[in-house]
Amino acid sequence: MTRGFPVLLGLVLTIGMAALAFETNGFRVVTSAGARQLAVERQPLALQDVRLRDQNDSIFSLSDYRGRPLLVDFIYARCPTLCMPLLIALGVLLAGWVRRYEPRASRCDRR
Repeated sequence: MTRGFPVLLGLVLTIGMAALAFETNGFRVVTSAGARQLAVERQPLALQDVRLRDQNDSIFSLSDYRGRPLLVDFIYARCPTLCMPLLIALGVLLAGWVRRYEPRASRCDRR
């Protein structure tokens, strides 16, 4: 080996690590989905007050829940491929949600 090889190797590794740090937001994310999540966490997006219809055909507004946790999910219930895995994942999410926010998880509780 030549004497310049370790210096060149160190330079290449330094440039590679700097590029990796830049692309992963300081080694905090690996995927583009993670980068989007981090961006929303840093600067949350404001939601417009919209009116929605729930599973009981009742109309409600997002402002009815201002300052309180709210989970809104738009799902298809009759598709042959993705519905079941998505509903299972939603069930897992809801189980954790209820453990954390109960008794405020009730749809009927609109203070």
